[in-house]
Amino acid sequence: MESTKKFAILRIVFGFIWAIDSFFKWQPDFFRNFIDYLASGAEEQSVLVQKWVHLWISIIGINPHFFAVFVALAETALALSLVFGIFTRLACYGGITLSFIIWSTAEGFGGPYKAGSTDIGTAVIYILVFAALLISKSWEEWSMDKYLFKPKRHYYKCNECGLLYLDKNMAEKCQVWCSEHKSCNLDIINYAVTEESVN
Repeated sequence: MESTKKFAILRIVFGFIWAIDSFFKWQPDFFRNFIDYLASGAEEQSVLVQKWVHLWISIIGINPHFFAVFVALAETALALSLVFGIFTRLACYGGITLSFIIWSTAEGFGGPYKAGSTDIGTAVIYILVFAALLISKSWEEWSMDKYLFKPKRHYYKCNECGLLYLDKNMAEKCQVWCSEHKSCNLDIINYAVTEESVN
């Protein structure tokens, strides 16, 4: 199996993981306890991490329900984007950002780091998965992006006869021939393309 297909499978599976995660975000307990989830990230942390988490709590405390809905919507959008391959690049950048915020607040950068610590948190691993999906261009297989954002190929035009070429040299040859002979050269126009085939 090609590596692009393997990364597409990873993207889709990762999307289903986010779908499960977003399902839990839509539960009433998440909305009721949103600030508490963040506050738990500051427990037993260094002063610097506690200040960082409390900064976020003070911002979110303005309207906790709004921010909880925003997180639930963001995770739902990530899930749909990854599964169907829609706006995948944007989703990967958004996923890296959201995962970093989760890791640095609710997970307290994976700490506290002391004797008995067992891991560095899960969200940092999510960041690496999103980065892998970006680097591998996971949207090139089994995605809507492949059809929505099909790159347009550049073409070159002979200004004498108007024929299009993918190769600049062929367009120049055609223009020179047309200018000198006021006719077309069959060997040259064999390389001409239509605008529909280019795009």
